[in-house]
Amino acid sequence: MMEAALVVGSWITGPVGMVWATLFVLVAIVHVAHMAVMSGRHRLWHGAHVLMAAGMVIMFWPGGMRLVPARVAMAVYSLAAGTLVVVLVAAKLRRARLGPLWLANVVDLAAMAYMFAMMTTRLAWLSALGVVWFSVQMLGWASGRLGRVLERGGLGERLPPTHAFADTPCGGTAHRDLANGCPGDRPTGYLAGAVGDLRPTEDGPGRLEGTATARMGQVAPAVRGHVAHRVVDGGSRDWSVRIALAVMSAGMIYMLLAMQFGVPTTHAMPDMPGM
Repeated sequence: MMEAALVVGSWITGPVGMVWATLFVLVAIVHVAHMAVMSGRHRLWHGAHVLMAAGMVIMFWPGGMRLVPARVAMAVYSLAAGTLVVVLVAAKLRRARLGPLWLANVVDLAAMAYMFAMMTTRLAWLSALGVVWFSVQMLGWASGRLGRVLERGGLGERLPPTHAFADTPCGGTAHRDLANGCPGDRPTGYLAGAVGDLRPTEDGPGRLEGTATARMGQVAPAVRGHVAHRVVDGGSRDWSVRIALAVMSAGMIYMLLAMQFGVPTTHAMPDMPGM
């Protein structure tokens, strides 16, 4: 039977598939949690990773391909990659800032489409390129190098001034001190433009006025991406995202190798490994 051949000749037995699928569920949870506290391009970027994590769960979970046919998934990820290309080109034509992590997302989504297509068509050189690509990403996220890219405008956003995250005379950081009515070290540039001309009022230091934003609570969307990708108090980087993306890259490497060497091709696109 085809199912038995897939299991015997596959790198992805039932238990192995369940372990990887569980890891990708956790990866998706990390990105969903970040989506909940972010806005704009940061939310979209995490959403793309949720979509990819869902596809990896389908591929690894025993019997997952009974729920979503490979052709359908391939079309979904091809459409997602193509749509993102169109959005990036349109943004470039508007002279918007683009970050390198968006280009990486396009390649990642295309790789997802290729993995679903590997049941019928596979190219050794393309699979090898995919392994190298995700190996670089895995090492980049694990080492923190790509984490620094994310923190420093990797999605093309304008960075808030450095002192917005620096210690201030009031004992906190600039945007937190503003929330508490501290008059010291007011933000400028990106942050000031987002929150307006904020200043303490006569009613007390806890109340703030602003020409662009009336309440300090609305500052969060403007700096949410930067704040959530680092622990602001200590200035350390967000380990959850780094670990999640390193695991995601490792899982994609394993799937590419498994599909290239462990699963026979078929023109019928049957169930994926782990059945």
